[in-house]
Amino acid sequence: MKIILIGIPTFNGAYRINHLLTSLKKVHDIPVGYKIELLLVDDGSPDSDQMNWIARHFGVPVIFHAENKGISASWNDICMYGNPDYICLLNDDIMIVDNWLTSGIYMIEHNPIIGIVGWDFNRIIEDDIEGILNGKAAPFRHKNSAKIMDAIIIPDKPMLSFYAPGCSFMMSRDTYEMTDGFDENYKSFFEEVSFSVQLHNQGVRSITLNHPRLFHLWARTFETNVEALKPSQRMLESRMYFKQKWDGDIPEVKARLMEGIEPMEVKWLDENLEEQSGILGWDNK
Repeated sequence: MKIILIGIPTFNGAYRINHLLTSLKKVHDIPVGYKIELLLVDDGSPDSDQMNWIARHFGVPVIFHAENKGISASWNDICMYGNPDYICLLNDDIMIVDNWLTSGIYMIEHNPIIGIVGWDFNRIIEDDIEGILNGKAAPFRHKNSAKIMDAIIIPDKPMLSFYAPGCSFMMSRDTYEMTDGFDENYKSFFEEVSFSVQLHNQGVRSITLNHPRLFHLWARTFETNVEALKPSQRMLESRMYFKQKWDGDIPEVKARLMEGIEPMEVKWLDENLEEQSGILGWDNK
């Protein structure tokens, strides 16, 4: 039986972890032939008591950082933990939906050129959470990925992406080991972009699923910890580091890597879990 490790890093986010783990428990999407393992990483939260309680309550192991090391260090800890076949990385402000993992693992296993699969999402607010946990659809607020991925959206068709959403993506352990890991010079911001550049340089692509869409509270860690994490400063530092590392800003690097990609045939599952296939290019036509 193959293992999928779902890893969730957090900083001062015990209540968000509680919602996400409750969401995972209620949806209970375990692909046939797979075993799910969970891992939390507390990235230096000042008060670890709440996270200890959450971990015990849900029976989930947790790694504690003595200080805030940043998202890349947390992701590396997750990716090097145990012996999973696949690794799924979720932000603590994500809530999941039916068939999310089945669709993700199908995409990876049936498309060898695809190294990273991410899920698009709809933004939610705190008031939506109780309804989602009780099986009620959240109000439609915002479709986000067209701006982030610079891809043309075709409903229910996956998108060939420069990088998958950093809030929710998965890959095989073998894919992770093709790289140098997540660069820990990125404390926050653009670490997933830089990681994808490593893979693009080896001919490995990223896909974002338009269906199913997850729910995302969007930037809650930064909004609730501005003084501790200094997000504006970190964003600037990460952008400057990216330019230095890859000899250009993100739009320039994206143009170099993506514009010459040949169209490829891709298989995926539709909303009825039936296989579909089609040709995807960078413009998704």
